[in-house]
Amino acid sequence: MVKATQLSKTYRLPNESIHALKKADFEASAGEFVIVMGPSGAGKTTLLNLLGGLDAPTEGSAAVNGQTWSKNEKERAKMRQETVGFVFQEFHLLPNLTALENVEMPLFFSRKKNGRIAHELLEAVGLEHRKEHRPPEMSGGEMQRTAIARALANRPKVLLADEPTGNLDVRNSMAVFQLFRKLADSQGLAVVAATHNAKLAALADRVVRLRDGVLNEERSPA
Repeated sequence: MVKATQLSKTYRLPNESIHALKKADFEASAGEFVIVMGPSGAGKTTLLNLLGGLDAPTEGSAAVNGQTWSKNEKERAKMRQETVGFVFQEFHLLPNLTALENVEMPLFFSRKKNGRIAHELLEAVGLEHRKEHRPPEMSGGEMQRTAIARALANRPKVLLADEPTGNLDVRNSMAVFQLFRKLADSQGLAVVAATHNAKLAALADRVVRLRDGVLNEERSPA
């Protein structure tokens, strides 16, 4: 469902070049939950940005659902809208909108607005009863689950989550990763989540490790 081949990203600064990702090969299938682990600065965000078409690689290629990402940003934006959902550490919810309205936003921009879809997604993440609440009235875990529902609004094939529990406590962190497990199993999503929390790895099908931009270990969780 999502695949990278010899994926590299180099950021060129005036006095140096930073090799954020080095010839990475990666693959996640439909219904598979893969965790990318590594310390801060290891290249996790770079990998997810390239897998999801938020950035273009210096070398190599990445593809989703058999379609390789274009180097043209406009073309990547269209493909992202149709195939990929993103969840970030920061929730990025609009504070003046209700949970339901926040989930509806991608549908509005893609001209697929369907109120029932948003209701179903909030129900899937256990927040149907909070649909009329605004972010300031919600807990961190509820805001992140709303953000996950929003990421699913356009029915993506792949869900990418970059340190999605960085602002959550232990209980809510586990609940979010259990939700990812459920989404992979019940909806056939390929879910790729970056974290440095080893305790969450047991929920994944596979754990991939990144260090200094090198994808150097792949195993089943203990």
